[in-house]
Amino acid sequence: MRSRARPERVLAVEGTMTGHPDVVVFVPGIAGSALADRHREIWSGNPFTMLRGLPALAAPQAGDGVVATRVIRGIGVLPGFLSVDFYGKLGGLLRRGLGLLPGRNYHEFPYDWRRDNRISAAELVEKAQRWLHTWRADSGNEQARLVFVAHSMGGLVARYAVEKLGLWTSTRAVITIGTPHRGAPKAAHVLSSGIARLGWAEWLTRTVRAMPSAYQLLPVYPCVADGERKLRLAELDGLEGLPRGKVKEGAAFLYEIEAAARANAEREKYELYLNAVVGGHQPTIGAFTLTPGRTLTPQVIPVHGDGTVPRPSAYPIEWDRPLSSLFVAGKHSSLAGADPAAQHVVGALRALAEDWGLAGYRDPAASVAGALTLDCPDVIVADEPLVVQATARPAADLRLSVEPLAGDGPVCRREGGDSWVIPGLRAGCYRVTVHSADPATSPVSDLVTVLPPYEEVSDVPPFAADNP
Repeated sequence: MRSRARPERVLAVEGTMTGHPDVVVFVPGIAGSALADRHREIWSGNPFTMLRGLPALAAPQAGDGVVATRVIRGIGVLPGFLSVDFYGKLGGLLRRGLGLLPGRNYHEFPYDWRRDNRISAAELVEKAQRWLHTWRADSGNEQARLVFVAHSMGGLVARYAVEKLGLWTSTRAVITIGTPHRGAPKAAHVLSSGIARLGWAEWLTRTVRAMPSAYQLLPVYPCVADGERKLRLAELDGLEGLPRGKVKEGAAFLYEIEAAARANAEREKYELYLNAVVGGHQPTIGAFTLTPGRTLTPQVIPVHGDGTVPRPSAYPIEWDRPLSSLFVAGKHSSLAGADPAAQHVVGALRALAEDWGLAGYRDPAASVAGALTLDCPDVIVADEPLVVQATARPAADLRLSVEPLAGDGPVCRREGGDSWVIPGLRAGCYRVTVHSADPATSPVSDLVTVLPPYEEVSDVPPFAADNP
């Protein structure tokens, strides 16, 4: 073992571990990285400033000068498509719970989430290998390896890097949180139907349809009912917003991960801890019915997933059953910051550090003591009331709070009941939270964006993109 006089060393003289031995890398989901071009920041998570600069986000191309600058610690909202929340909380828990040193054995990987995920995965390989090499030299721990914690689409980026691009040779573990390993029907709904009911629909829909990554989120399993037949999206022609060529290209990306993972599993030296945090108990689009007019009618299953990713899609594509998974009642947007999920990730990585191996590891609690269901829209316009519904299992009294992310305190609190109508919300972004009187049941939160009327874009509401 090397001996270097550095005050941050994590290996004691006799080899006793005083901090986490590996390099932990957090990979955010779609819209979770800030983007900047040569002149300004074009994406910070703020949906309102985005509305004034949509042309800069649309049609990503190599050499367009757009770079990812940082992981968004507060929230990021791509209206009508996806929201992310609480990355700052998860990062803080990882650093404190594992004794990680930012910039040394804890790194965050921002990337341009508009592009083909293969490009981001290649960048991740280059950076992660460099971080690991530096950490091994500085810590003296030549046995250190990489650990990836990834939310949503970030799990696909990490898995492609590890399985397809060969980073498994340097990786100890991959933990995905709400990752659509088999795709998410919600992505197909947005791409085919557009961002409905908004004056911004044309621009927003055009932006999403220009993103190669959006097609890599499409479901690859049979999810379209055409009479008695159950078809895959790639088997269908003539769907608005879902050209067959792009659908097949998106599916190929997910199948590449599956094929590489199955081939790697046959290798004698392949040893990787793979774990999935799966969100559940939330109404989620799980399938479609094909109408005679060649449109897709979504089928919402009440407790089928996290509101975005169906439960069967949230564990790795090569698994035939959930295997090493933790099930958490929570919405996709806030799943990475949900206490049970964050505590599970920290506990799993502590166990790996203690065992220094994978064979005897057993998951912490793999069930939910109590569960809340929260159903509310992702986005409305300012002249619409916000309708929120919730249920508790087991039954319990409920409490609702609606809190602006820029402002002083909740705009409303409601005690009792399971359905609420909140009128008169001003343009802005809000966190909707339902609490149960049962202390064993964790609260569930989601993000709702209230957009200004299309003609009032000059009034950009206050927004706290980096709230802790």
